[in-house]
Amino acid sequence: MIKKTPNKDNSRVPDRWIIDNFLPLDVYKPVENWVLGEETPWYKHDGVVNDDDGRTRFIHSLYGANGIQSNNYAGFEPVFGELGVQPLLRAKLNLDLRHEKIGDTYKFHTDHHYVTEDNCFWTCILNFSDCNGATIFESDGAPVKSKRNRAIIFRSHLAHAGCPQTDSLMRYVLNVNYLSPNAPGRGNPF
Repeated sequence: MIKKTPNKDNSRVPDRWIIDNFLPLDVYKPVENWVLGEETPWYKHDGVVNDDDGRTRFIHSLYGANGIQSNNYAGFEPVFGELGVQPLLRAKLNLDLRHEKIGDTYKFHTDHHYVTEDNCFWTCILNFSDCNGATIFESDGAPVKSKRNRAIIFRSHLAHAGCPQTDSLMRYVLNVNYLSPNAPGRGNPF
């Protein structure tokens, strides 16, 4: 059941934010160390946007339709807390390998198609890599470059796509889909 928050009108706030230094460094570093660590289990997944799109990436699912899916879910609770998650819908780490072609872009998509009166469905992409990979939005095509500890938070109905990196062997991001009655309280709308 989706709980409606009274007297909240999220339709009047911006749709997208960039937040650099999303987490304090002492909180971010342990999360980053686990994501980039040699013991982290990654699973090959055929399909980046759709199962039949002919692309491959590695994933580590933290939370999904069946609840907690990772032994290290608790390590990401500071991220969920900072987002004001109420409740979490999905959280997944993506690991993309270097592409040779500059300007290659994955297919535009939305993470889900839910719509509510109070417009409270959000997506957060938290970057763990400094590279020329990016997230772009269909509405204006402007790229948001991958930068360590940078969060991109936006309404989940906005079509977006990943742009793979060419200058780094690996790009790591956390994709979080969640509900929250509140828009981000800080950052730069764009």
